[in-house]
Amino acid sequence: MPDYSREGSDCDDYSTAIVSSYALKAVFALGLTGVFLSRQILSGSLVAPFWWWGTAVFCVVLATICVRSTKIRRRDGYLIAVVCGMAFLQRCTFAQAHVGAEAELCYISGWMMVLALLCRTSLSFRFSFFLLLLTAIGPEWLHPEGGMRVALLLTGMLSVAAFVLRSALQKKTGALYDKIRYLQVLSSTDELTGIMNRRAFPERVEMFRREVDAPLRYLLLLDLDNFKQVNDRHGHQAGDRVLTAVAAAILAVPGVVALGRLGGEEFGAVLEVGRDVIGCRANAVLEAVAACSWEGQLVSASAGGVKLAMGRTVELSLACADAAMYRSKMSGKGRFTLFSPETTVVFRAEDGTSQTPDKPVLA
Repeated sequence: MPDYSREGSDCDDYSTAIVSSYALKAVFALGLTGVFLSRQILSGSLVAPFWWWGTAVFCVVLATICVRSTKIRRRDGYLIAVVCGMAFLQRCTFAQAHVGAEAELCYISGWMMVLALLCRTSLSFRFSFFLLLLTAIGPEWLHPEGGMRVALLLTGMLSVAAFVLRSALQKKTGALYDKIRYLQVLSSTDELTGIMNRRAFPERVEMFRREVDAPLRYLLLLDLDNFKQVNDRHGHQAGDRVLTAVAAAILAVPGVVALGRLGGEEFGAVLEVGRDVIGCRANAVLEAVAACSWEGQLVSASAGGVKLAMGRTVELSLACADAAMYRSKMSGKGRFTLFSPETTVVFRAEDGTSQTPDKPVLA
């Protein structure tokens, strides 16, 4: 799973894009001004050298912006500068040779396609680069007879831009969905054990309760007995290892279809078994917990269970299971108590025998 905690803020991307956008617009304005002055003051033979000089300045400025940006890899920055520079130089050659508009359209669109496919930059920067590439047809803006050529070139550039925007939006949308799924898992998972947390487990129980024609299921609440002694004698790290081992052991018991940590050393589980085997299956859960002893420190659990029914809310089911678990602790710990409206049956973990004590009182 990706580690989004190390990912930078989107504000950095936006601020960098804004700064680069102003810089690119400044270069764009200076380029058009230089072309206009060169055509008005200098001779026609000096126009081409001016474009060579302007291209060099443009490449340096653009490469500096790309390299200094934390959102663009250095190799991409230099690649963008070189590709744009080549497009500029070729445009100057076309202007001197009076090449047709169709050839210019194909060539510049091709360079832009190469730029779009090779450079993995942010969406904001791609906008800026396409805006700056418009300076490749800068001289045509100053002459009405070049309007058709400009229109054809813009059509090609916009077509490529639409393709790049679609790809960028798909990438951004996929990344957003990944973040949403990551946050959903993070909000419903216990960080220590990897099972459901206190928020997600009741929701899963509610889903089971609302199922129509569902198999017989039982809700179990388990509390580790004398767990504080593990922390006191061996430290909290040892206690964390015990909790992790207990969660894995319970999940390995056949019939356990859901498991959550409700707090501290208390767990909740849903067992999909019949009434005639619930005692044996709960017994297996307690034995799995007992197998997680730590360096001679015995670990046991007291458990209480109740049958899931559509007529009993999740809150009431948890209260019934909690009352049955409390009865288990009062009866000597290390055992399972099944709650029912008529009676409460306690199953001893040692020999599997049962007895019928008084019903627990619900608070």
